[in-house]
Amino acid sequence: MCVASLSRQCADRPRRRRALLCRRVVPLLLAVHACFVLASPATAGIYAPPRLTQDESTDGVRSWSHVSAVSSPTNAAAGHLAPSQLRALLTLNRVWKAWPGNGARTPACAQWTGVACDHQGQVTSLSLPDMGISSVIPTDIRLLTALQQIDLSYNDFKQALPLDAFGQLKQLRALNLSFNLDLTGSINMLTSLPLLQQVDLSNTQIGGSLPSAISSLTRLGHLDLTLSQVSGSLPATMSQLSTLSYLSLRQLNNLTGVMSQYTWLSLLTNLHTLDITSAHDISGDLSTMSLFSTLGSLRRLTFSDMHMWGELPVSLALLQNLTYLDLSFLRFRQLPFWLTALSELRYLDVAHEANLRTGAVPQDLSRLSHLEYFKAYGNGLLGFLPESWGSLTNLTMLSLENNQLVGSIPHQFSSLRSLKTLNLKLNQLSGSLPDVFSTTLENLMLAANKFGGSIPSFVGRLVLLTDLALQVNSFSGAIPPQLTALTGITELYLMGNFLSAGLEVVSEMNWLYLLDVTNNSFSGSLPASFSRLTSLDAINLSYNNFGGTFPSVLLTLTQLGLIDLSYNNFGGPIPREITAFSNLMYLYMDRNHMVGDIPPGLFLSPKIFELSFAYNNLQGALPPQLSTSSSLAMLKLEGNSFSGPLPDFNGWCNSSLTALYLGFNNLTGPIPHSISVLSSLYTLTLQGNQLSGSIPSGLAALKQLNMLWLADNSLSGPLPEFLGGLNATIQLLLDGNAFEGQLPASICNLTALEVIGVRNNRLYGSFPTCLFDFPALNYVDMSNNSFYGPINLDFIGMNPTPTDGVSRPAVINLAFNYFYGEPIVYAGGFKACPTPRVTRINMSDLNTMGYSAGGNKRRAFTAGLQCVQAYATVQASYKGNCLSLNKQLKCAVKEVQRGEEECATFCSITDLGPCNGRGACVPPTQGSTGEFRCLCEAPYVTVTIANGSTCALATETTSSSLSTAAIVGISLSCFVGLSVLAAVLLILLRPKRRNP
Repeated sequence: MCVASLSRQCADRPRRRRALLCRRVVPLLLAVHACFVLASPATAGIYAPPRLTQDESTDGVRSWSHVSAVSSPTNAAAGHLAPSQLRALLTLNRVWKAWPGNGARTPACAQWTGVACDHQGQVTSLSLPDMGISSVIPTDIRLLTALQQIDLSYNDFKQALPLDAFGQLKQLRALNLSFNLDLTGSINMLTSLPLLQQVDLSNTQIGGSLPSAISSLTRLGHLDLTLSQVSGSLPATMSQLSTLSYLSLRQLNNLTGVMSQYTWLSLLTNLHTLDITSAHDISGDLSTMSLFSTLGSLRRLTFSDMHMWGELPVSLALLQNLTYLDLSFLRFRQLPFWLTALSELRYLDVAHEANLRTGAVPQDLSRLSHLEYFKAYGNGLLGFLPESWGSLTNLTMLSLENNQLVGSIPHQFSSLRSLKTLNLKLNQLSGSLPDVFSTTLENLMLAANKFGGSIPSFVGRLVLLTDLALQVNSFSGAIPPQLTALTGITELYLMGNFLSAGLEVVSEMNWLYLLDVTNNSFSGSLPASFSRLTSLDAINLSYNNFGGTFPSVLLTLTQLGLIDLSYNNFGGPIPREITAFSNLMYLYMDRNHMVGDIPPGLFLSPKIFELSFAYNNLQGALPPQLSTSSSLAMLKLEGNSFSGPLPDFNGWCNSSLTALYLGFNNLTGPIPHSISVLSSLYTLTLQGNQLSGSIPSGLAALKQLNMLWLADNSLSGPLPEFLGGLNATIQLLLDGNAFEGQLPASICNLTALEVIGVRNNRLYGSFPTCLFDFPALNYVDMSNNSFYGPINLDFIGMNPTPTDGVSRPAVINLAFNYFYGEPIVYAGGFKACPTPRVTRINMSDLNTMGYSAGGNKRRAFTAGLQCVQAYATVQASYKGNCLSLNKQLKCAVKEVQRGEEECATFCSITDLGPCNGRGACVPPTQGSTGEFRCLCEAPYVTVTIANGSTCALATETTSSSLSTAAIVGISLSCFVGLSVLAAVLLILLRPKRRNP
């Protein structure tokens, strides 16, 4: 009662006082708990599975051990099987053809692989793990009624378990059917086997709800249901399994309920291993984990990847026997202070992908002197690596990837002599690499930091390294020759640095499979010694300054499967010798200066998967050998000078082509109807050619099409209705053609659209209001057509976060049409800061159109929204037109620069002017060459919207943008003015105090 009371007192305190209280309470809690443990009954010894290694714990693979209550059966002196047992084994033997000794008819028990018998010739054990058996379990297994152990794990048994047959094996103590991925059946069969002590059904299709009668298995000590199909809620009767010591419910995606209904788990006091992972349909507050605090025998607790939130209860600090704790991917906000009270911990995983947590690096982690494994990926840890961590001399794995660590690696880390893995990727660590790394290191991952200087030579002493990640830093100079000592490194990643020399060193590492030096400062030609890299499978030299012709030394490495030479200065023709590369799958040469044609033999390679020659100087007709490629999935030829018609796609062997980039060439003629053959196309870009004719009906067959770019051709005719049937399309660009008529009504079926462009055509009709409902739409360009009718822009920005989670600006351009109406720009609808949703609305230079009965004409306008925090600059042009303001305009004009006469007129306009007639024409400062300014009076000034971001409407004579400084100044003055106004209103509206 004292322990529970103190725990509640700690949890109930206000947050600002909780930490201090709990630091004082925890030691007392632990003392009380020690007394509790001493007074508790001894743990029953039915089953004690061996402690798992760290590697085993991560992948769920466990070795099967015999139950302690069942002695290993021995054969009788004669060693003969009883006749009924022999008949049963012969039946199994005929069905299980991969059983070693298949066809044996001997009654000698010892001659049967995996079989053990008792003195009466009854089979007591059938152990055939990992025998490669692919079959069913026949019903004749029921004849082996004396079976105490069955281990058929890691085979390929299929179909359903014969439940009636298994129900007759009443002597069964241990059942292991794990890793038979297609084995089905009902979990209910367990209740018919009352003597069970061990059950492993992991990685099978056996499922259903656990029955309440499972409580009858009073001897059960080990239950592993990992990745089975068990579903529903676990019955509370499981609390009666008092001998249960091992329970794994890992990745049971069909478990349901809230955590508070599983309080009965607190009664399983003999548990030493509990694993509840990825049960995504179980919800609740993390505070309910306090129920685990009574499990004093618990040594391994895995409670991870659950849809739960809140703070971890301090009562978990009572689990003083814990050596293994996995709390990864839970939604608590910061690391709990009490973790360091678990003094026996050897394994601690608090990783989280979403980086939702914040907090300082835990300095007192050094108190966990036994710690061997610590993983805190994505915890938002801010600060320096603590020097005190140098005392964690048992550490073998330290992973702090994707945090906000700064500074350098402390010299005290030289004491970590057991360390095998150090992962500090995706932080902001800087400086030169210190010579602190233990020679025991096997994985050194420092990518995506700010380390600089040269790559130090001492790295060559880390001869056990198999993984070295130094990419995306600021290393410069040459690759050190000492790297040649790292014979365990088969993939060398050095991209994203400033390296400029030392490639000849790499040529000495002839065991490399992969070399990636993308985005460095290498130049010139490749060393001839590269010919020694005879094991190399992939080479990436993109984004450097290499020059000359195609590197001849690469033509000697005919085993290459990937070559990327993009974004360099290579020139000349593509060598014909490249067609002899029998393993070549990927060839990228974008943004070079290659000339001539593509060697036809490239398309005949049986393995070629992706070819990219975009933005070179290639020319000629598209090679007819294109039709013969059976493996090509992506072909990128845009930005060249290919000419002639598109090929007839009839007869193409390639049904796997998913991306075809032919834009910005000189292709002519129609788009052939036979393009329907390319039914797997995901991307088709034909923009910037001279294609003519109408959109062929064959496109209707491309149901997987995601991107269709036909802009800037000479296509004509009406837009076909079948475009609306391409409902996977998210980018549709038809600009710059001669399409006519109305937008097809079926366009409203393209609800996944993010981009639609029909600029510069001959289209007419009203604005398609269905676009209002497209949740991911971020770009609309309908300019320079003949669209007409009323338009209301309030819908813009109603979904500020695109469905893919990427924040980006959005544009709607309706210029040069015949729309009319109030140019309403409601800033609150934009939600543009801090996530920019809409950054430009362009309706400029609309032809003047009738608006009111009085014959007044409201002229063209442009409205631009600019946000200081939105990473986007907005340009707006009036071109001599006027902006109409109204009550809904929240980000209004502050100043407009014009000539004196124009400024005076502009300021005095009522209803149409930027200041609604309430402005002053101010001359430029003396000595300045600036223009006269129209300064607006309140309320037409910039305001600060609710989320604290400052917005302003940019309106100037020429294309320009308000500076951030100007907006901030405007916002400040607005804030002061509104604050004063608010104070006055409060005084005026305050009710008068009545006399008593």
